[in-house]
Amino acid sequence: MQEVILYGSRARGTAMERSDIDIAVSGVDNFESLVEKVEELPTLFSVDLVNMDTCRNQLLLEDIRQYGREI
Repeated sequence: MQEVILYGSRARGTAMERSDIDIAVSGVDNFESLVEKVEELPTLFSVDLVNMDTCRNQLLLEDIRQYGREI
């Protein structure tokens, strides 16, 4: 994995009590396997993963780059 970036409301500091956790990654060999592993984690919040290497949503990628925090 080359990059792991927290983005969305939790990165901007505007998260509500039940806000999900948005994470973008790049350089992942098997993204589907990563998604499966994250879905199996016992968490209090849902986790949304985005593969920046294959994402075609330019507005989302710009938001991740502008407001995201590398973790």
